[in-house]
Amino acid sequence: MNVTNKSILLAAILLVVSLSIYIYSKSFNSSVTVDKTSLPTFVATDTNMTLYDKEGKIQKTMYSTKTTYYDNKKLYVFEKPLVTTYSYNKDGSVNLWHLKGENGTMIPNKEAVINNNVLIYPGFENSSIERITAKNLHYDFKKNVITSKDLVTIYGKGFKTEGTDFIFDVGKNTLTYKGQPNATYYPENN
Repeated sequence: MNVTNKSILLAAILLVVSLSIYIYSKSFNSSVTVDKTSLPTFVATDTNMTLYDKEGKIQKTMYSTKTTYYDNKKLYVFEKPLVTTYSYNKDGSVNLWHLKGENGTMIPNKEAVINNNVLIYPGFENSSIERITAKNLHYDFKKNVITSKDLVTIYGKGFKTEGTDFIFDVGKNTLTYKGQPNATYYPENN
């Protein structure tokens, strides 16, 4: 075999080997497209938030053991949320109501939904309501109203009452059942 044929054969072998290496390496560098819209914007632990009104008064404080935020949905997802709402009286005093549960969601400045073992209790003295329990509650921030279609139980000083279609107007401190109320009253011991 002369030099020219050897050179052509060697060039052909090197071409086949280099093409094989190129094709093999391309299989490792293939780009994968990831849809990031379903991923959270951030995840935080032991989160504290404070919401103020236009006059600078605290409206609500919120705490959560874990907070996940999705910017594309403008949605917060909470684990073990605790919401405290501030209701200002005409005399300048403040009534605090605490709302907590196992998990919840919030759309900022609009609404929150608290689920599983929900508990509302007062943070001020001399309340006739000791606690309110429910499976799920919806808190409309704009109306400052907490509602539930599920069975809600109210425990107070000397009474227990249950009902559905529950409405708690936090600003007016009024509680209403619009469906199937059932009441049990316990007289105070003298």
